[in-house]
Amino acid sequence: MPAPEILVTIAIPTRNRPSGLRAALESALNQSYPGLEIIVSDNNTVEDVKPVVEGFHDPRVKYFRHDQTLDMAANWNFCLGKASGDFFLLLSDDDFLFPEAVERLLAAARRCEAAFSYGRAIFEDEGGRRIGTSHKAPQIERGREFIRESLAARRQALPSFTLFRTASARALGGYPETGNSTDLALRLSLALSGPVTCASEPLGVYRLHSGSMTGDVDKTIESFGALAEWSARAENPLAGWKDAIRGYCASSLLTRARSSALRGEKSAAWRLMAKASELRCWHWYDRLILHIFSLRLAGLLAILRRKVSVKCLHNGSKDKSLHG
Repeated sequence: MPAPEILVTIAIPTRNRPSGLRAALESALNQSYPGLEIIVSDNNTVEDVKPVVEGFHDPRVKYFRHDQTLDMAANWNFCLGKASGDFFLLLSDDDFLFPEAVERLLAAARRCEAAFSYGRAIFEDEGGRRIGTSHKAPQIERGREFIRESLAARRQALPSFTLFRTASARALGGYPETGNSTDLALRLSLALSGPVTCASEPLGVYRLHSGSMTGDVDKTIESFGALAEWSARAENPLAGWKDAIRGYCASSLLTRARSSALRGEKSAAWRLMAKASELRCWHWYDRLILHIFSLRLAGLLAILRRKVSVKCLHNGSKDKSLHG
């Protein structure tokens, strides 16, 4: 077991999910690794979640409440700023960790001085039904290879199962203002500094919600547009990757456009396609595919819809709007 004198902060930003928070917090407190600090950042929740936190009677838990709703990056950066731990993990209030998650992530990060370590996850729907598992990845790979594979949608490092050095994230300015892509932007920036490790077995459960497959259309468009713009800034450490990131954003928007088309949301699909076209020129067959998807062929709908929806998760950024 790693030395317990190394403190790990688990931060749980939460908004209007008291039942989910209870499960997430319980999973954090049940970690086999003893050196923990747990921060709960209540983002102006309508329902009072303080009793949920106080019900655990654990001195490792620190509770903060915001009386005005913060945007997602601001709330996450608040957590990062309050962290006392040498390492940091941000746990969504609708996900939960298996007991050895932190212990395994920390051991992997320390073993090769990784830029960060992450683990695979089990995907479940709102009813608790298992619908898949995140991609397999090499146990150790160079940071730049991780960036390439992430931008090709072959890596799924999700915030709830990613551990990094607190000081490294702070040195980069924390989570950038790129909407729902903020965790991806920070993760890719961290990967520039060294190798990345991945646990071969799932370390927890990632909850999918009916509204989070493609998320709100306006937020989706805004987030990927912001990510493309952010990567092009001259002072950005990822400026050399701006073309690849721009292509990634365009491909992600097209994937979401297909998912919207499968649900019969033609207006949303074409709005997403229009934004994708701003970022990259599409071939005629891309538009043809979108037209075909819009037909919602009865025999193919169930299969295609499931595949496209799960692919929407490839950047690890589900809709966190409830978290602010």
